[in-house]
Amino acid sequence: MGKSLSLYRLMVIAPNLSGDGQLNELMLEQRKAAKAIQIWFLPLSLARQAWPAEHGEAVLCRHRRQADWLQIRFGGIISQIDVSPSWLETHATALPPKGVAGNISVQPQRF
Repeated sequence: MGKSLSLYRLMVIAPNLSGDGQLNELMLEQRKAAKAIQIWFLPLSLARQAWPAEHGEAVLCRHRRQADWLQIRFGGIISQIDVSPSWLETHATALPPKGVAGNISVQPQRF
């Protein structure tokens, strides 16, 4: 068995992580700037598969500060877990969904 990574897991009620595209943008920016992935997203189906007793989506972080910031933004509960790097590569490298563009058209007001 290979070496495991000690990561911080933030479990959040779905679709708080994947609903508006903000996590997608954050992860894209971070992947462009860093040489190694620092955040992994687990959609509801994958989080349930990994932790059947838990309910919700999950994000895994290398750094506690990052997990704390995400908790402030999205809510949820942080815990520390050990994860196999090969499991991460196989299951958790996909980005969360992009946000849906809202309708911001302006309608003239009639008085």
